[in-house]
Amino acid sequence: MRKNILIALSIFLCSSTLLNAETYKLTSSGFINSETNNSEYIIEIPGVSQDNLYKSTKVILASESSYSNSQITDIDNETIIINGKDDNKIYAKFHNRDGNLWKYNYQYKLSFEDGKIIFEPTFKSLNNLKANKQLKSDGRLFSKKGKILHKRVVGEIEERLNDYIKSFEKNIKTYNQPLTSK
Repeated sequence: MRKNILIALSIFLCSSTLLNAETYKLTSSGFINSETNNSEYIIEIPGVSQDNLYKSTKVILASESSYSNSQITDIDNETIIINGKDDNKIYAKFHNRDGNLWKYNYQYKLSFEDGKIIFEPTFKSLNNLKANKQLKSDGRLFSKKGKILHKRVVGEIEERLNDYIKSFEKNIKTYNQPLTSK
């Protein structure tokens, strides 16, 4: 009995670790997918056409209120580019004269092929809500040698991106589930 409980606990811990694994890390040169060491993350949805993936993504983006202030650009029904700001504020103190509240600016590029979406995020900047300043990743977040100077801030940005990817992947797969079960 004890052995069965230990096996079940081990399986649970392994599966929850995989579900919570971070996909992206923010580096001084931008976001890097920790699994592939490049900037792309591929969401595979076998059996769904490029056109259906594109259209269902448009429906999902239209339903999410977080994109109401974002600039969304369509390129030939094959790519969607989202330029936006994260809705949540990040508390960070870089200088005494700066305000302490910042918003994370990003660009998400979604490219569509039959059976997959290629997600490519770009860190644009942190915008100070009081002092009208911008910080790029090569500014005060990282040293000249690429070492993280503000782990908590970088961690929050990574967490928000990774949470978004998990949510988007779940939504797009759920939306297209009837198409993949045929």
